Amino acid sequence: MALNKFTLLSVLMMSNAVMAGALWAAFADATREGLGKWGASLFAQACAWAIFAAYDVIPADLIFVAGSFMLSASFMMQAAALMEFHRRTLPVPWLVAAPVVVAGVLMAGRHAALVPIGDLSQGLCCLAVFWQVGKGDIHHQRRTRMLMMIAYGLLVAMFFTRSLLGVIASAVPFVSPESGLAAGLGYLLAIATVVLSSFGFLLMHKERAEDEMHKLATVDPLTGVFNRRTFIELAERELARCRRGGLPLRLLMLDMDHFKRVNDTLGHLVGDDVLREFARKVGDCLRREDLLVRYGGEEFCVLLPGADAGTALTLADRIRSTIDNTHMNTRAGPVHITTSVGICGDDAKVIDSLDSLLSCADGALYLAKAAGRNQVISSLFKAAGPLLTEAASRQL
Repeated sequence: MALNKFTLLSVLMMSNAVMAGALWAAFADATREGLGKWGASLFAQACAWAIFAAYDVIPADLIFVAGSFMLSASFMMQAAALMEFHRRTLPVPWLVAAPVVVAGVLMAGRHAALVPIGDLSQGLCCLAVFWQVGKGDIHHQRRTRMLMMIAYGLLVAMFFTRSLLGVIASAVPFVSPESGLAAGLGYLLAIATVVLSSFGFLLMHKERAEDEMHKLATVDPLTGVFNRRTFIELAERELARCRRGGLPLRLLMLDMDHFKRVNDTLGHLVGDDVLREFARKVGDCLRREDLLVRYGGEEFCVLLPGADAGTALTLADRIRSTIDNTHMNTRAGPVHITTSVGICGDDAKVIDSLDSLLSCADGALYLAKAAGRNQVISSLFKAAGPLLTEAASRQL
């Protein structure tokens, strides 16, 4: 049974128009991160299919040139929307429209080449969309990307095949890319692509929003390190893991000396700059497996899984020395600050709880502050409080 061309084109036109309207109605800020361009591309596709549906009213050559031009433009808008979503920009914005304009110029006045050039243009524009969908981290949004790549890959194959058949048809008249079943299947594929690609693009936005919400829930927004709640969860796991493996565990408690003076004399915005720089410099000193957290205010913690007393002491003094010997880059210029560090830990089987470990490290930090600041004091774990064992790297 032949597929009715006018019905399929009407479905395509309505599908694109409804998708565009739903997108703009559902999102209050429908222009952000490519949503505006994607909606415009769907509207352009609706116009293209409406042009193709008017084959009984408008001359065939004009229909094919105008429809192909509009369809190619819609695919390039989708490529631009994906670039905007990935937060990439073209060095020359009008390059997005260049393939469409070139195809339009080539088709003009070349009756025999209308079908091959038009289909080749649409295939190349679909290939640009396929390329943009596939760019980026393949592990991120992997299933959604695969669905969209399959849809656009089939479209690319269809348009290139039609273009090839158009070239052959000029030499072999009975071969035609517009044969009934092939054309009908092409329209059905276009309908499926409209649905798959639009839902896929919206799913990419949904997944990004979920990632950002997860980041807000786990990371301190000012410094970019773990927040206190996430640190507690991760530290409890590390404590249990070290207990099972019979490994040692050390905790560093860091506090910036006289940080209040920075806020009082230079302002809280400069204080924020210092906090960001401090977190960055401390992070640069750590091992890959270490956990850094902004515990509160100007106080930071570092959990050192598997670290013995010597390793923890060396690392803590490296942090102290790095902070003391460099300046924090702020909007008010370089700011010098020092830090005091308290260390506590033992074999993980000896540590009865994370709270006890935190309390012990906090006690060691208090001793470092009381002893003159800008130094490291290490204590063995003792549930009742810190047991001072050694002080290192005093810098008065």
